[in-house]
Amino acid sequence: AHRDAVRTVHLDAAWVLLLLPVVIAAAHPGTLARLWREAEWFDADDWRWLRRIAIPPLLRRGRPLPAQGRLNAGQKLNTLIVGAALCGFTVTGLLMYVGARLPPSLADSADTWHVWLMYLGAPLVAGHIALALLLPSTRGAMRGILTGFVRRDYARRRHGRWAATEPQAPSQESAEAT
Repeated sequence: AHRDAVRTVHLDAAWVLLLLPVVIAAAHPGTLARLWREAEWFDADDWRWLRRIAIPPLLRRGRPLPAQGRLNAGQKLNTLIVGAALCGFTVTGLLMYVGARLPPSLADSADTWHVWLMYLGAPLVAGHIALALLLPSTRGAMRGILTGFVRRDYARRRHGRWAATEPQAPSQESAEAT
């Protein structure tokens, strides 16, 4: 009975992950295409940001990270990795779902890949949530994750190129993050 309950919850979560992009695309046309365009393009500042972020802050000698757009280079990488993992989860999940009708070796391989994707993805998700909750400098990102908005001062500090292009309402203190 426990296994059936876990399977049901797992399948329900899979349906949500599959339908969520469809709902977002229907509610906000162009949002996913814009996200893809922003995530797939890396410029020189993105590569410099990735190289510098790997150096501990004390060793950077006060050199600031290069200004970033709406997504910094780490967020772009995360978006691409999560997108690839979701495709992998979908393919392997479908193969596992119809596994009884497939050769056992294919069904077993799908199961193995599905589990490995989970082992690789879980620390990525947990790490990002922990960083957004625990580090004061990234706490503004959690607001963006939950509401789609970040404070304008946070946007200027962490995503300077994007903040400079966003129109500012006279009394508005937040900038749209989606």
